[in-house]
Amino acid sequence: MFLYLDSANLNDVKEIRKYPSFKGVTTNPTILAREANERFLHLKEMLALIEGDLFIQLVGTTFQEMKTDFELVEQFANNNKKIIYKVPITDVGLQIIKIIKEKDKNNKILGTTIYTVQQALLACFAGCDYIAPYYNRIIKNKQDDPNQMIAKVRKFIDQQNLSCRIIAASFKSATQVEEAYLAGAHSCTISMEIYKELVYDETVEKDIQQFEIDHQKSIG
Repeated sequence: MFLYLDSANLNDVKEIRKYPSFKGVTTNPTILAREANERFLHLKEMLALIEGDLFIQLVGTTFQEMKTDFELVEQFANNNKKIIYKVPITDVGLQIIKIIKEKDKNNKILGTTIYTVQQALLACFAGCDYIAPYYNRIIKNKQDDPNQMIAKVRKFIDQQNLSCRIIAASFKSATQVEEAYLAGAHSCTISMEIYKELVYDETVEKDIQQFEIDHQKSIG
């Protein structure tokens, strides 16, 4: 089990290097747009800071648009195996996944924008190495239970002995992250704010402060 950082903020990317739990960074067009920098220039800066994997989402609404973007990202990656392609699980996306794998079977792919079990199964059939259920968006946009969905997909992966891994995404609280792991997610990708929420506990902080007070008394 690992965590991934869901951010393109360079300060956040630098900060996760201090922690052992993070295996890399996931991005999407919305996250990158917040940084107000040229896409590949910013990704290059991120790549220089990341110790693990960097997930880059392909864009385009038509087959040709997404294929062209794959070629641009592929050129940027330059055979760097730290780069993982994120592809939406749509009709167009599934066609692009076929091309990516035919180009190089060692190319790693994350099937993203997953809201349903059916999408997750199609991503597995297509050979995705990772899939990303959109946890909070499943609740908000589908009025459905993401935990049930994750549990079903994890059961299928385990029964079929697949290498595909669930990286749950789209969280609004630390509690949602906890529930996703308990439902069967292999990993979660989260913001730095949610990571801080996972780590911080007021009761623990009070205990540590009291330990320090008592320690100072003991050393006179």
